[in-house]
Amino acid sequence: MENKYLLPVEDVNDDKATITRLCFNDGDLVSKGDVIYEFETTKALVEVDAEHEGHIFYAVKVSKALKTGQVVCVITNNPNYQFAISNNPQPDASYMLTKKAQAFVEKNNLDLKDLDLSGIVREKDLAALLPNGPIGHEEHILFLSRSRNDVSYLLSNPEFRKLSSEEKIEWYRIQGHEIGENCKIGDGAVLIGNKITLGSNVSIAEGAYIESPEITLNNHVTIGRDTNLVASRLKLGAFTKVGDRVVIDISGGRNTDSSFICGTNCLIASESYVNVCHQVELGDHVALSPRSMIFTHSYWQSILDGYPAQFGPVSFARDSWLGAGAQVLPNVQIGEGAIVMSGSVLAKNVNAYELVGGIPAQVIKENINKKLSPSKKMTQLEELFADFNTHLRQHGFKSRLHSARKICLDDEGSITHLSLSQAYTQEDPNSILLVLEMDETGTSPAGEIYAIQQHRAYGAPSRVGRLLTEFLRRRGIYFISSNYEQAYSLHSSTS
Repeated sequence: MENKYLLPVEDVNDDKATITRLCFNDGDLVSKGDVIYEFETTKALVEVDAEHEGHIFYAVKVSKALKTGQVVCVITNNPNYQFAISNNPQPDASYMLTKKAQAFVEKNNLDLKDLDLSGIVREKDLAALLPNGPIGHEEHILFLSRSRNDVSYLLSNPEFRKLSSEEKIEWYRIQGHEIGENCKIGDGAVLIGNKITLGSNVSIAEGAYIESPEITLNNHVTIGRDTNLVASRLKLGAFTKVGDRVVIDISGGRNTDSSFICGTNCLIASESYVNVCHQVELGDHVALSPRSMIFTHSYWQSILDGYPAQFGPVSFARDSWLGAGAQVLPNVQIGEGAIVMSGSVLAKNVNAYELVGGIPAQVIKENINKKLSPSKKMTQLEELFADFNTHLRQHGFKSRLHSARKICLDDEGSITHLSLSQAYTQEDPNSILLVLEMDETGTSPAGEIYAIQQHRAYGAPSRVGRLLTEFLRRRGIYFISSNYEQAYSLHSSTS
């Protein structure tokens, strides 16, 4: 099978973009979620993730300026794939597809030759042209199967909530639900659904109530105390944290897309409120600050008296941030890396890397994401490194800054060396990888590695490692854990 990836429209004012990075070699195997290439518009630097698994082949080169709609690469199950010249035609100059519209074309296998398109074409424009709606579209509303014995039991028997975590988990497994290792369900907490899937190390605190026909909580998800999460589909990505007394509900009416979906390493802070009359979707590393509110419906007075009634989804692209007490209204899209200031009321879309604020929210600053050079990034890290040495001493460690990139410390009699190095991987010698290494002797293979650009932590974290990750998290630098074998391989390839 051949899956083409076309250069998307990131901004309606840009019909061209420059390829800045190709992340693999031709023929390499890629997985869903891998970053496969990067391009630059006049306003943003954008990473594109793989939506398929297979062998990747590129039709372009780095520094190549392309028109939106041209083929950048193909992911296929054919390891000997070769591009034909016709595989990368110039796009029709009469129209441009948005990023979501391009994904819609690929998902529904549309042939655009027979469609009368012009100007900027959005996903909803294409959907309106299909006589029977999108292929594979869910046209029914999901409800709890109250006739199921396990669902009716949980709805009618409050005694279940008094069981221990171990007893609850065993009960869910007996009912056929998928519960990973080392999960905890606190006192008074309950999950009610037709299909429940928990990854490993999921923690659900006391008094939490989670109700959805489909519940998916991936590895290392944490749910705070007295949360109340209700949706038609609930999916939380790995390492996502939900604070205390968070509310997700379906007030305004249940629809086919009454879902809450978020990516990896998101934060839904305490006392946030999210309405999912229609879908709310968060990309990776998105933060909803305390007491922020998201609405997917807005109505009360009669439309016959001239009042509006609005319904529609809300989405946040990766690395975006909703400030404390801010409100987002229906049919709003927040771009990658954008910030909505605290106390704002947002009623229109926000472009990537914009800072908006006020009532109603207006653009305050554009291009808030600064593209630091590798050398400036290293300088910034060296300053943080010195601050971390002070942080260690405040926590009782005997540590000293051996150099701008090395800390020596005594952790309960064990001498440890923490170093900051700049490494080039064998797989991609043109890419700089910033790595923090935890080395027990100063010479042996690393016990812990923190790959900053990859947001990956390798190896079992020590007390110093946990302090380090928390210290950097408070500077917006986060890590997702991987295994020791990957750490050893990474260390060997960069030494």
